[in-house]
Amino acid sequence: MRSRLVVLLACVALVVAGCSAGDSIDRLEPGPPVLSEDASEYEFDESAFGDYVFVWSAVPDLDLLSREAALARAVEEARNISLFVGDEVSFPGYAQMLRNSGEGVSAHGRADNTWRSFGVFYAKLLSITPVGDGFRAEYCRDTRSVDASYNAGGWRTPLGPVSWWAVEFEPVAQSAFEVLPEPSGRRVPNYDVFAGWRMTKPVESEIAHQRCVDWQWELYPDAQVDPFQPGPASRSGWFEIGELPQPVPGW
Repeated sequence: MRSRLVVLLACVALVVAGCSAGDSIDRLEPGPPVLSEDASEYEFDESAFGDYVFVWSAVPDLDLLSREAALARAVEEARNISLFVGDEVSFPGYAQMLRNSGEGVSAHGRADNTWRSFGVFYAKLLSITPVGDGFRAEYCRDTRSVDASYNAGGWRTPLGPVSWWAVEFEPVAQSAFEVLPEPSGRRVPNYDVFAGWRMTKPVESEIAHQRCVDWQWELYPDAQVDPFQPGPASRSGWFEIGELPQPVPGW
């Protein structure tokens, strides 16, 4: 019974996170790049997608504010927001970047089902390596401090499995930004982080990658051992959400 529960929670985590590496994606012809979408007045209704923040860290010598790191962070966070509201009204430029990358675009999320997340998504940037004119970013994503809800707080389930993620980008035109804006504490940017870039390899994931398991133990050194998979055991019940920390580094 316990093993079935662990498998179920792992599947729920992947549903919240997005497609796995083996999922098929309808391909579209890339469109022209968006270079200067005017999003300076962009205001996202944060009540639409839950009570959570992203808190990022990185291995030594990686700058979370670099353009490459910002793109990796943005695609991860934008995908999570799109689960609630659809790709079109996620991060500015996100849907167009998907089109430029040959990805399918969804106009609808799960807002009609009042799907929400509660808590803190922790993520750690592991590497940024050159690939042609672009780069590949790898990172870990932890959901042990997150609850998922299908009805805005009634029935909730704790998530838990840590996962490894990777994505590849390449420039398709001169970026609209010489220097990206400094973060100002926002959960969502008010500019097009993706301007001038497209994905050459969609986001892929793998549950329980060892580097990410080791990092998860650093986050929760006093947690119980999961006898069915590496890493800390999932929590047994949902928790009350207190005051959330500021997003790190945020937008």
